[in-house]
Amino acid sequence: MHRRLRQYAGIPLAAVAVSVLGGCFTYSKKDPRIKELSRLTFTVESIDADDPISAIIAGDPLGQRVIYVHGTPGSADNWGVFLTEPMEGLEHVALDRPGFGESAHTGAIPSLAKQAAAIEPYLVERDGRWPILVGHSLGGPIVAQAAAVFPDRIGGIVIIAGALDPDLEKVLFI
Repeated sequence: MHRRLRQYAGIPLAAVAVSVLGGCFTYSKKDPRIKELSRLTFTVESIDADDPISAIIAGDPLGQRVIYVHGTPGSADNWGVFLTEPMEGLEHVALDRPGFGESAHTGAIPSLAKQAAAIEPYLVERDGRWPILVGHSLGGPIVAQAAAVFPDRIGGIVIIAGALDPDLEKVLFI
């Protein structure tokens, strides 16, 4: 599978990873570009029509999707820099996970399976290219779960500071 991801048609996974990593260290809530996010926000229904998932979408509506999944706590606007200055040729979708941001109607949903299922409506193929999922912190295990559940509908995953194996984590505060 790793080889398939590297050779995936369209934007190289490495280009998305480098772009994301660069932006992670430059994001600031005080950034004036973040004010532009309000004009991009809208809600799309998830699998459960009673629990809509809010998303911020920017970029090329015909391009390969890059779906950003925030950690805990967090919201879609944490990915603001990527949405206000989107990479050309890509559609950028930042989700408010169930229970967070504008999707906070029902409260927190601790199940990774349910969180991953909420991504499913956004897994749209474009020109033979499936979305690349980017997860930060708890978003990392969520995108990994989504890749395990929907392996043929995901073009690749990028995990930033995600904890996938609790046995490998170091306890920093005692």
